[in-house]
Amino acid sequence: MTIRRMVARRGTPYSLHSDNATTFKVADRELFSRFSLEEVNQFLSSRSIRWSYIPPGAPHMGGAWERMVRTVKEVLKVVLKERAPSDETLLTVFAEAENIVNSRTLTHLSIDPQEEGCLTPNHFLVGHSGAQSPCPGGGNTSAKLRRFAQQLADRFWNRWVSEYLPTLARRTKWFDRAPPLEKGTVV
Repeated sequence: MTIRRMVARRGTPYSLHSDNATTFKVADRELFSRFSLEEVNQFLSSRSIRWSYIPPGAPHMGGAWERMVRTVKEVLKVVLKERAPSDETLLTVFAEAENIVNSRTLTHLSIDPQEEGCLTPNHFLVGHSGAQSPCPGGGNTSAKLRRFAQQLADRFWNRWVSEYLPTLARRTKWFDRAPPLEKGTVV
């Protein structure tokens, strides 16, 4: 169901990559116990989707996305700790958190006003940066719930900026060129 929902919302991916964590292996068994292996394979192959796991001894292969997932989970735990939101509010917060994460820059942001903005994951997902404000109002939702959802989204943004952005700082210590050490060199 999750894969079908993702395909319906985002389009068909070329491939899916999962880490080798026990939860994914358990989910894999559960998936194949509820649906026949043939059904799952048919769904994936009919859409030419390749599903692979990173090797068990090589967690660094998923390092980039693993770090991002860890940061998002930590931020959401803090943001949602005080009070459990309603399902609708939670879905809204998740959608806004998704937009925040996918609005991060992938390329250098120029200070030249003539240059176009930088590339973000949202450019690939929705065709634009996605950094727009949410629409005001909202159907049958009470103003109190909308304010609460907005507060949670704001708190997510503030935590995201303070926890994710420092991970982008290049650690130049390991990239400086230095002459090889020789006998008598002071270190």
